[in-house]
Amino acid sequence: MRIRGAESLPEVRDAGPVAVRRDLNDPASAAMAAAAGYSSKAGQYVAQGARDLAAGIEKMARDRAEAGALAAYNDYVSRSSHLLYDPNTGLMHAKGAGAEGLSGRAHQAHKVLKDEIMSALPAGQRRLFAERTASYDRGVGSACMKLEGEQMSLYKQEEAERTLKTIYTAAALNPEGFSMEAQEDAFREITIARYGDQGPEANLKNSGLVRSEFFIGMIQQAAQNDPTRAETLVKEYGGYIEPADAQKLKGAVEKAALPAKAQAEAQRLLEKYGADGLASALADVRDAHEGKEEDVYLGYVNSLFADAKQEQTALYRQTRGELAKLYLKSGGLNGVDLQALVDAGRLDAEGALMWSERISADRERRAAAADRSANAAYRAMQQEDRLFKLSLRGLAPIQQELLEASHYSKKPVEWYVNNYEKALEGVADGSFDEDKLAGMKAYGMLVDTHEKELARKLRERDSSPRALQIQLNCAAQFREKMKKLKIEDETYALQDRFNYDYEQERKKNGGFVSNKRANEMMDDILAPEVIGQTRTWLGGVRDVAVRRGEIAPGAERGADGKWYVTDADGKKHELIFPNAPKMLPPSEAKKYEGMPRPMR
Repeated sequence: MRIRGAESLPEVRDAGPVAVRRDLNDPASAAMAAAAGYSSKAGQYVAQGARDLAAGIEKMARDRAEAGALAAYNDYVSRSSHLLYDPNTGLMHAKGAGAEGLSGRAHQAHKVLKDEIMSALPAGQRRLFAERTASYDRGVGSACMKLEGEQMSLYKQEEAERTLKTIYTAAALNPEGFSMEAQEDAFREITIARYGDQGPEANLKNSGLVRSEFFIGMIQQAAQNDPTRAETLVKEYGGYIEPADAQKLKGAVEKAALPAKAQAEAQRLLEKYGADGLASALADVRDAHEGKEEDVYLGYVNSLFADAKQEQTALYRQTRGELAKLYLKSGGLNGVDLQALVDAGRLDAEGALMWSERISADRERRAAAADRSANAAYRAMQQEDRLFKLSLRGLAPIQQELLEASHYSKKPVEWYVNNYEKALEGVADGSFDEDKLAGMKAYGMLVDTHEKELARKLRERDSSPRALQIQLNCAAQFREKMKKLKIEDETYALQDRFNYDYEQERKKNGGFVSNKRANEMMDDILAPEVIGQTRTWLGGVRDVAVRRGEIAPGAERGADGKWYVTDADGKKHELIFPNAPKMLPPSEAKKYEGMPRPMR
């Protein structure tokens, strides 16, 4: 670049004594200026580098302090979490009364933990560590105080509920000794613990709720021990209970008391009519309890009368057995008052009549024997019973009882059984002795005792011993079939049904029943028959079945689902199945048609 003139150049003076006018384009001058600039910048760079170095060293120290404080903070949080949430010892797992003082224990534990960690830190890191843990400690303290408050409140409520249950349980055990005034303090404490202190009006209302719950609990407890007493308590204290709850409680107590009242009613009717008065008892129940409770009362009456009838039958059987043993002893029935046994309920009228006839017949037989020779007396017995007794002498049960009766003879009784015909011939020839007479009497009396019904039928129809033996064999076969099928027949109802059906079939076929037909009758009697449905505890239904032999001949199921038989006058009588549960009416059972269900 060219300079236009010297007048445009500034005057430059250096530090020397001589003033020199220089040209700006002078190389020496430019070099000196550049050198001065470079020197100034170098100084700046050195100073900046020193400052940066100091800042870096300071940052490294600060980072190192922060890293140490962070590591200590992480260790603190980890150990704090273990202290608070350990499954076995964690403070935050405190429940109920165990939560009392939780916030204080947590604060003290964290203080000890923090002091332990800070003691191992340098001074610079302690400040950073304290700053980092401050907010965490506040959060832990807040959580502990909240948990402590919740758990202590829950604990007070639980204690209040436990107190309420204790006092209403005690009152249920002794309702007459209960005093409302004595429990006022307890009611007030329970009210405050449950609802808090909300002011006089709210406290009064809440106290009423506590009283209502108290009486509900007391009556429910009483219903478990004495439902009928609980009904009285509902009437007495129902005014203290909320109306809706009182109505619900009344229904529940009445339902619980119903079985006890039905049982008492059944016992009263049993005492009034006796075990044979079931029909009269059922009529009384229908008149007095018509409606939805009728079935419950009928069920208890049927059950109690069935048990009483079974006990009565067993007692009758026992008394007949005792009379049979006395009968085998010469004059053993002398002085026995049959009417007294009937009045005492130990013998039925039919049994008394039978034994009365036997005693009379035995007396007549002894009187005749006194007038006639023993030979003639036993000839008469031979003519009357010989064929019948010979046809039965091989039956095992009779032989067994003859063995038990062997004390009536010096010789084993089975000898007289096996040689009965020969013994009769000896009597006819006059060559008899007391042993033979005793053996024949024991044999004849036992046969009469065990087969009296068949003997009477035999004489009535004038049948042959062969036909009787066939019927006995069929009866034994029927019992064996029940044994194989594991069917119990304690009341002999199925066996009586077979004998009845066999007799009807015999009359229909002119006195003959084939073995094939007899087996068909057995299978039909033992086959199951569905008589209705009942509910299961799972809410479904199941079929209720009995053996066909348990259903009376000609019985039909009515529209109400019950079974009836019709008498000669056209009047229907309900069939009772004592062992069957309560069955559903047809309208209810129809809802479950087509659904799979088990059978009893």
